Amino acid sequence: MNHEPEPEATGDLWEVYGRPRPDPGARLRHFPVRRPYFTTGMGVVVTLLCGLGVWILVEVSTRDAWPVAVALALLPVAVVLVGRGLYVRLVPPDEGPSSYAVCEEGLVWEDAHSRLVVHWDEVLAVRHRPTAVEEWGTFTVTHSEYLELALEGSPEPLVVVGVPRQDRLTALVVQHTLGRIVDRLAEDFTRAGALRLGELSLTEEGVRGADGTLLAWSPDWRLSQRLRPAGAELRIRGREGGIRGQVPQLAVARALLTRLARRPTV
Repeated sequence: MNHEPEPEATGDLWEVYGRPRPDPGARLRHFPVRRPYFTTGMGVVVTLLCGLGVWILVEVSTRDAWPVAVALALLPVAVVLVGRGLYVRLVPPDEGPSSYAVCEEGLVWEDAHSRLVVHWDEVLAVRHRPTAVEEWGTFTVTHSEYLELALEGSPEPLVVVGVPRQDRLTALVVQHTLGRIVDRLAEDFTRAGALRLGELSLTEEGVRGADGTLLAWSPDWRLSQRLRPAGAELRIRGREGGIRGQVPQLAVARALLTRLARRPTV
């Protein structure tokens, strides 16, 4: 069930989705945003402590005290790792506590002062990467999940990062938006006769891979996938060979290609 129609609004992300909006329904899952566990500084500290541990291990072990050597070598690293885990869990990010909520009719981001509400039928596209790196001056932060939502009426996407076990949040967002996105892309392809899907180019003749190779449409295609740091790669194999290319989101790409390949007219 879709939310009630609203007057069309355009603008930046906050102008469109930060204003009062229809209720997105009951909350299904809640995901707090936390500090990243691994940062450049964390990596430097762990590396130095590992070096110290090796030195302790070599020095103490020469005195036939292996148990003591191992304990002294591992203790500093263990203390730092556990301490960092507690810090990440108990201390909110510098910008303050915030969270995402997956609701029946949409996704909500909120903190102590503001709120963004996006209904599922307003998500035009989903881009997913297994990892993403943000640079903050001389420091870098690596996110284990990166989710970007292209939204209706806003040139600025909603970027979702910083959620522990974010793969679960990603799966729920894809689950709630998959059908509408695939329907929209299929309609665009039917209307224009061509569609760009990441590095794959869809035409009436077939699909061209990242290297330009054309593979004719076939209901017997075999699809496989591989997650890379830069994005998700989809591989398509048919009787005439195979192609590959990165796509914005694997589930969307697989569902769309399967639907188009099995069209009665193909």
